[in-house]
Amino acid sequence: MTLIDRLTDADDETSKEVAISEIAAGLFLNTQGLATRAQLKTILGLDSTDDPQLDEIATFLGTLTTNEQLIFSLRVFFAGVLWETGRISLAQFKTTIGIT
Repeated sequence: MTLIDRLTDADDETSKEVAISEIAAGLFLNTQGLATRAQLKTILGLDSTDDPQLDEIATFLGTLTTNEQLIFSLRVFFAGVLWETGRISLAQFKTTIGIT
């Protein structure tokens, strides 16, 4: 299962999936230089199956200014909230954050 497909509601205590707020927080820390990729993977419990999408995100973030990276982190969070609450589809969420 891919990283995006493992996102879930943080209120589900039985789930071992990754909540959107955790992904957004991890991206923010990473873009601010406060967590490395390896630390991000450890914090979020990610593994090598998540590498293709992490690579896609890292490549995209590398093209952005620091301010744009912050905005992207917020976009992930806010679009994720809309997706988790059923206001937009998973496809719309992926499109909004630019992940295929």
